[in-house]
Formats: sequence, C-alpha cells, structure tokens
Amino acid sequence: MAASEVDSQYATLRDQVEGLLAEGKLHSRKAGEWEKVETYWHIGDALQSHFKGHPRAEYGQQVVRKLSKDTNLGLATLWDILLFRRSLSILYTCRELGWSHIRAVLRVATQEQRLYYLRTADEGRWSVRQLREAIRAEAYAAHAEAAFVAPPDDEADSAPPLQPRFGELHTYRVVPAGDPASSKLYLDLGFGVACSARSVGLADAEPGQIVTATPGPGSPTFTVRPARARRYTYPAWVQRVVDGDTLIAVVDLGLDHQTRPQRLRLRGIDCPELGTQAGRNARSYVQDVLGQVGFVVLTTHKTDAYGRYLADVRYLPGQPDPESVRRRGRYLNRELLEQRLARPYVR
Repeated sequence: MAASEVDSQYATLRDQVEGLLAEGKLHSRKAGEWEKVETYWHIGDALQSHFKGHPRAEYGQQVVRKLSKDTNLGLATLWDILLFRRSLSILYTCRELGWSHIRAVLRVATQEQRLYYLRTADEGRWSVRQLREAIRAEAYAAHAEAAFVAPPDDEADSAPPLQPRFGELHTYRVVPAGDPASSKLYLDLGFGVACSARSVGLADAEPGQIVTATPGPGSPTFTVRPARARRYTYPAWVQRVVDGDTLIAVVDLGLDHQTRPQRLRLRGIDCPELGTQAGRNARSYVQDVLGQVGFVVLTTHKTDAYGRYLADVRYLPGQPDPESVRRRGRYLNRELLEQRLARPYVR
C-alpha cells in the first residue's frame, strides 16, 4: 500500500476519533459518565475497523502512538479503548457505570465473566472499589458454583434421556459445483470441505444423492443411502480437552481428507465454568476417559453461536475399529449427565 494512501487512511481515522470526542464532550454534561463509555466504545470500533486492513502489530503501535499525540488521549487509555471494543462486541448499556468500571473488568478472563460483573455492578450500583473487590474475591466463581446445581435424582430420572444422533461413517451428499457453468459434482464432507466426486471414483453420481464410502484396496466403493440419512459421522483425534464440554479435535473426513483442529462443543449438555471446582472436575473426568483411547467417533451438523461444531461423541477403550466404536461406544455427552458433571443444556 502506498505511503500516501496509508496517510490518507490515518487522517480519516484521526478525524473520526476527534469527531467522536467532540460529540461526546458536547453531550457529556447531560448524559454523565455513560457518555464517555459510549464514546470510547465507538472510538474502539473505529480503531478495530481501521486495523483490519493493517494486520501487522508494528503498524498498530505506530497508529496508537500518533493518535495519542494528535488527540491528547493517553497511550494506556487508547489501548484500553481498543481492548474494550474487542472484549465487548455489543455495547452493554449499564447506565449506572462509568469508564473506571469498564476498565476494572477489561482483563477479566472471559466475556461471560465480564458481563456478569458489569450487570451485577449496574444492578447494585456498585462503586469502582466494590467492583474491584468483587473481582479480587472471585465472586463470579462463587456465582457459577451456586448456579450449577445438578438436578435431584427423581427429577433427573424423569427427564427424557439425551439421544445420540450418529449416522453411518463417511456418509456424504453429492452437490453441484459452485460455478453454475460447471457440470462437475462434489462430495460435501462437512466442515467447509468438498472433494471432486470423479476424483474418488464416483462417476455416475447425481446431485442430492446421499452416499456412504467404504474403503477398498483401490478406490472406495459407494453405497446410495436414503435421502434423510444422517451425515457427518467420523473418527477424530482429540488434541485437547478445553473444559468439560469443549474439545479440540482433528476430524478424519475420509477420502484422504482431514480437517484442521476444530473446536467442538458437546451437544445437549452444559458443564460448569472451568474457574469453579465443579468445572475442573468435569474437565478432569473427560481428560481421564479420553486419555484411555486413541480416537473417538463423533457426529455433528451445525455450529453454535460461537462457531463451535455441536458434536455427539462416542469412545471405547481397547477398541481399534471405528465402526465398533460408532455402534457400541460409550456416549460421552450422556455419560457426563449421568455422572452429575453436567446438566441438560437449555436455550
């Protein structure tokens, strides 16, 4: 990018920030401390948008230093403003809070915790000192522990059991090419991956067909399945247990394809936060049982609001055959419910 274009983009950013500051000062006498919070969030939004086209960290540091001089905003304040915008993608309107409250929660670990402290401080009209004391005392952990209460035995027994949704291994839908002018057909492997049907020996496929691939000595053989047959059931290698209901895994899509590491959320359950003892117990359990196997079999068909694939997972110690694990493996999602390490997920 030419230097003149970079200078022009910076000038636009500076004018935008100065305009936001001027507007904030104009209204601050009427709106109070919250006006500063809104102004800073929008400044952070402008910074974040500007940096999308300039990914290098050195450029960001140069811009923040220059902007600090041009606007008389401190360096630390500008970095906190950017962190504020990155931490809270939607401005949470806690009208009783000021910028000092916001800064107090910026370095709290997760967005869920930040929102908890902001909501609680707003509802209780806490001072900044009260908010900082709550953070130091790890009030969120106590809140999460109290909120996570496993149902009584009779209530748990009366609830419908979580049912797995596994299909046949390596089952795919035949889809047309993205180019409308092309007559090529592809197999949708899931996880944003597709491969040419012809390249794997499926020459007589039709769009919309569901087929299952069975490995052979040469090319795989394909069996046509009913139109409603479940797809996206695969072996996978778990690389890390993030918490009780979240895994990082590489998925074997078959046909010589595998995914990059994927973040998976166990479908239908909710484990307590990792910052609580109950959350640590849930993660330890999953680490222990999956540490006994070399792979799992999972099925999934959609992502949650955070982009994680919702997965059903089976595992079976001592079993090297994925098909046997699919049919007879222990169903991890329901097992966590039965062990009182998770509760049913309710939207």
